[in-house]
Amino acid sequence: MRELCILGITGGIVPCPAALVVLLSAFSLHRIGFGLFLITAFSAGLAFVLVMAGLVVVYAKRAIGSRLRAENRIVRNLPLVSSAFMVGLGLGLVLSSGVSSGFWREAGPH
Repeated sequence: MRELCILGITGGIVPCPAALVVLLSAFSLHRIGFGLFLITAFSAGLAFVLVMAGLVVVYAKRAIGSRLRAENRIVRNLPLVSSAFMVGLGLGLVLSSGVSSGFWREAGPH
């Protein structure tokens, strides 16, 4: 629980581009106090959501872990499968952005 609270606090402190836009908009409208209130509420909400998501993951792991046996081959290899999926997804994004930006051009006559 302590680690989850630290995650929420640090996640709420990290600046966000959307929060910066809200703060700059408040400055331009000469409503600095309201902008600071919005940023504080945004940060507190983000911290709350991070802590709640962490608690859901912890309790889901306990509930699922008690139903599945550790000897199960699928359960034992699940971290490897999920990491391979994430690497494949990242490579797909890199290839897609390279093709759409023109970094990699299709072979053929120009």
